[in-house]
Amino acid sequence: MKINTFQAINLATSLALISFFFVDITIDLIEQEGNSIHFYLEVLFVFAMIFLFIFQIREFKVLRGEIASTNEKLLILKKGTTELINSQINLLKFTAAETDIAWLLIKGTSYKEIAKFRNVSERTVNQQVTSIFKKSNVSNRHEFITGFIEDLM
Repeated sequence: MKINTFQAINLATSLALISFFFVDITIDLIEQEGNSIHFYLEVLFVFAMIFLFIFQIREFKVLRGEIASTNEKLLILKKGTTELINSQINLLKFTAAETDIAWLLIKGTSYKEIAKFRNVSERTVNQQVTSIFKKSNVSNRHEFITGFIEDLM
């Protein structure tokens, strides 16, 4: 069970407060001040804090479960999206280089960054992008990406 920093601080603070008031109640009992309204309010307060502490632990556990479930669903969606885009790219019969560049275009990478990443000139990237657009029957990056997005809708 992984606890993030916020949860750890929250739970530690709650435990510190519970401990403080528990010690105060114990001192009140030792000093025979257990019949005052102050004492009973502190006892009530400690029980309320214990209840809230248990509630916090339960809520954190529920939230962790929901986050894990959501992450699993996102992973499935990402895998499905990747498979769909790959199938669309395969239909366009791109070369291996064009496929790599197509993915980088879809991810929003600039031509300059693509050239640097692939260790080629920007001119080479421009030529390959022109080929990609021609095979895709589009005239720019926006139309290219829109074609993939439309199939996801």
